[in-house]
Amino acid sequence: MSYPFHSKTKAGERQGRPQDQSEANERPTTQIVSCDIDDSTKEPDMLSSSGGDPRLTHDEGVPFGLKPSGPSNNIGPTTVLEISLTELDGTIVGLSGQVEPKHFRLLDCDAFLDSQLLRVLQFPEFTPKDIRYAAVSYPWRDLQLLEGTQPPMGCFSVQGAEHADPITIGVLRTACLATRQFGVSLLWLDRLCIMQSSRIDKDWQITHMFMVYVHADPCLILPGGLVRLANVSEPTTWLDRAWTLQESAANINRDSIKCVFAFPYDTFADFAKTLPNIGYSTSFWNSLLQAQHPAFTQHIIEPGYSAACNLLDLCTEIQFSVEKFEFHDPELAKDYRNFPLRILYAPAANLLSHALVYNRTINYQYLWMSAFVRSSSRPVDMVFSFMGLMGVQLPVSSFSPNDRAKATIKLIQAWLEQGHPAKWLFIAPELPPSPELSILPAFPETSESGRAMVNTPQGLKFAFEEIGLKEPWRDNNAPKGVMSDEGYFTFRSRGARVVGVSTEGLSSTLEKEVWGIVIGWKKEFNRDPATGLISMWDPDHPFPVIMELVLMFVEKHGADANGAELYHRVGMENLVDEKKTEGWSWVEREFSVGGPGQGDRIRFGIGETGPVYA
Repeated sequence: MSYPFHSKTKAGERQGRPQDQSEANERPTTQIVSCDIDDSTKEPDMLSSSGGDPRLTHDEGVPFGLKPSGPSNNIGPTTVLEISLTELDGTIVGLSGQVEPKHFRLLDCDAFLDSQLLRVLQFPEFTPKDIRYAAVSYPWRDLQLLEGTQPPMGCFSVQGAEHADPITIGVLRTACLATRQFGVSLLWLDRLCIMQSSRIDKDWQITHMFMVYVHADPCLILPGGLVRLANVSEPTTWLDRAWTLQESAANINRDSIKCVFAFPYDTFADFAKTLPNIGYSTSFWNSLLQAQHPAFTQHIIEPGYSAACNLLDLCTEIQFSVEKFEFHDPELAKDYRNFPLRILYAPAANLLSHALVYNRTINYQYLWMSAFVRSSSRPVDMVFSFMGLMGVQLPVSSFSPNDRAKATIKLIQAWLEQGHPAKWLFIAPELPPSPELSILPAFPETSESGRAMVNTPQGLKFAFEEIGLKEPWRDNNAPKGVMSDEGYFTFRSRGARVVGVSTEGLSSTLEKEVWGIVIGWKKEFNRDPATGLISMWDPDHPFPVIMELVLMFVEKHGADANGAELYHRVGMENLVDEKKTEGWSWVEREFSVGGPGQGDRIRFGIGETGPVYA
């Protein structure tokens, strides 16, 4: 028997109860439901090396996606949590007692949809590549129920995660239906598949979480959270949260990343007609109504209620619509909160789409930028949440919740050891250096809304708008090197000492030893010297070829125990014409740059014999 759902009732009435359940039964008092099952199977700490095709066929009696157990195969999953949906509303469920930590677990969607059971299966080995399953990406706290409404099928919480929003059974049902529609019947949801009250299990799961999302197909994004589905016009915090970057980027098959949203309409035009007009121009309104917007009806999950589309297609739809918005309504467009398609914050969606680009490809400069401007209740998670994308595995139990700087140093060390260049130098070169680690911009602060803010000379600004909307500096030929445990990046490059000032009031600064170091360069053929802009190349009237440099300016502040000079970053300058530096006294040498930043970015200019304070 299936549950009725989304039935229309008067505000405040309960909805979606099975018809054989007495409506006289009031909401049950809160109780904890846990499963104490003895699982004597071995406890792995490494990824399984077993091969096989991860897209397994369906066998009768075995959930779709599981490898069936034969006479000699006694490694099937064990049920570690099972509760009837009719008993779920108002409870706190949990995995506790003798359920062993450090195991891979999945929700059985067939049991949920066909037998009205919340069933969690535990696997004796961590083998996601041998199982077909979906995974959910969502913010733990976001959209709440609309005033005067109740969750259609009730809701429940999870032991150890009571601080998060409750899970409404109706939203979980939509996730299960989407999972089934995309051809699988097993679902990974961190809230239910991780022992939330076990630090041991959490640390192990964080270590393996990247691989969970690498093999998830599809990855279902619920940008509004688990209380209710987000409407296309509702702002959500999904793109602001740290962990959602890894969750959306881990699977290199970009078509597997699906955004699930409320869509009680037949067409996009029907949806657009419901939007309040806050002063949009007629030309913008017509462009919105007349465009096809195919992404919003790619996959109908529940007719008249929910739909799904490819994440990058949605980002593209948003970006194209933003461009029209900026063209037709430039004043309104100065505040992105006026943009009508707000399910994904437009500047954040733009940054993410540039990071993911194509299948099997990541633009690491944009990835660093996208990771930097997000937020988390635990600062260290800002590093853990994307280390897998960098090919790095840190021992998560070795860090405290506030160890963001320490974990960042370890991440960069591992990144450099792999032979990669210092792409992080270009995250936000115009912002003040971090007072903790000057080779990075100052770490963002988390606002009351959960959105990251950065400190600028003009005050606090939204990080995504301050970083994501600006043209990124070119990172061609970024330096390679090593990083110490104290956070000093040591590399070899050309440098020239600052020799003068352009303002008399700055003359005292010449007492300090400051260098301009080349950290990037690119030969440019298409820059118009009249405008300074990149223009179309004309073979009949070619532009002069320019070697453009990126300079990092550093100030000496001491030496290490071995006598090596130590510097901290004080400024960055871009698009420096190398021809204008021919009179500089360049030196090829080693620099060690790190330590705490000391104030705002300092600007520099080009002098005849060397760089000067601007």
